[in-house]
Amino acid sequence: MKQPTDFRIGSVLKRTRLVFARNFLNLAGIAGIAVVPGFIVPARDGYAPVNLGLPTGAAISVYVASILLGQSVMCFIAFQRMRGRPISLSDGVKVGLHRSLPLVGITVFILVILGILQSLSGSYLTVAIAGVILLPLWLMAMPVCVNEGLGPLRSFGRSRALTKGHRWKMLVLVLLAMATGLGLLAAMRFLVRAILSFGPPEIVGPVARIDALTWTALLTAFFAVLLAVSYHRLRAAEEGTEADRVVEVFE
Repeated sequence: MKQPTDFRIGSVLKRTRLVFARNFLNLAGIAGIAVVPGFIVPARDGYAPVNLGLPTGAAISVYVASILLGQSVMCFIAFQRMRGRPISLSDGVKVGLHRSLPLVGITVFILVILGILQSLSGSYLTVAIAGVILLPLWLMAMPVCVNEGLGPLRSFGRSRALTKGHRWKMLVLVLLAMATGLGLLAAMRFLVRAILSFGPPEIVGPVARIDALTWTALLTAFFAVLLAVSYHRLRAAEEGTEADRVVEVFE
């Protein structure tokens, strides 16, 4: 067995960029499909490019579920590509659908924990602080669930074990990615709205939504690859492997 390797933020970001660039078309296609339900989500003023008559909560739930499924598919494909396996889109979708219920369980578990903290403290600031503290422990739950076929609770336990000794690095890594992504998203939305202010008012809403969903798709794809690369490197750091012997639960 190979000796354990160090988990470096710079190395993870570099490898994420390479995997993202080499698989850009496939990832962009999956992410693009995943964000399509965003057209049915009403904005604060009630506007939605596609109005299906759904309550706001239902529309948001459909959108979040689609993003979650798409991200799990992209995470699986990115991880398998790093292992040198020619995984097709259909294989990724099959795995994503197969793991959809456990992934929903992971999401519900996180929401319940945060909801309990909010009800006990009565402060959203406390929930935000707790979320930041718990984030490094929870980050690998999705890659573990998708790639190792574990249930929600075992995925959290496995995530906790993998991130032990590397949680501050994981937190810095993800916060950097989120801050950069959200900054770019906000800047592009502002730029597009400024340009559209010179055009017909009726096109502002649809074009702004398309712009926002385009950047959301790209950020979702990048974050999925970041999780896959982090999972791969954490296995290498903790177990001294290149993650080439992951349990084959889908074959």
